[in-house]
Amino acid sequence: SESVSREISGIFFLGFAVLNFLSLQGYAGNFGVLWKESVLLPLFGLGSFLAPIFCLALGLSLLLSKKIQFALGRTLGLTLLVVSTLGLIQLSAPLDALFESARDYGGYIGFSLDFALLLLFGYTGSAVILGSLELIALLLIFNISFGELIDFFSGLFGEEDRRKISKKEAASIVSEELLKPIVRSLRDRKKDDEIE
Repeated sequence: SESVSREISGIFFLGFAVLNFLSLQGYAGNFGVLWKESVLLPLFGLGSFLAPIFCLALGLSLLLSKKIQFALGRTLGLTLLVVSTLGLIQLSAPLDALFESARDYGGYIGFSLDFALLLLFGYTGSAVILGSLELIALLLIFNISFGELIDFFSGLFGEEDRRKISKKEAASIVSEELLKPIVRSLRDRKKDDEIE
């Protein structure tokens, strides 16, 4: 039946989460070493440490919910979130060693995305695109509007800080928050260039 197959999938993902965690910690024997060194670190880099968390959350949601619907939009959103996060992590790698440092940053997935984006749009353009993809992914995952997403995050700061804001105000807040790290990074790079 549908509930049994869902629970089997949930148990599989819980086991897989534990196996990933043990592999990353070096407690899964030869298979764990092979899995970590051949799959997790090369593909996901620092993001490999999120794999157990993702599998654990997926397994628990499959076990504890009555009905899970993974629509195409949610699946696309989750994929986009993982890929763009790996791209943002890899974007912080030294540009002169982008490929060599892939295992230590965003893995080969992050490297592949950044390589194409850096060639086409440069550093700042790549950061803007990846930040935009993160926001789009959140909208797809939660199936909500941009204003509702801002309301959700503003609600995390307590009732006294919570207020309704217009979509224009929300766009201004988000674009300002997205641009702060980009501007800071550009200033740092300019200072580094002046020092050299």
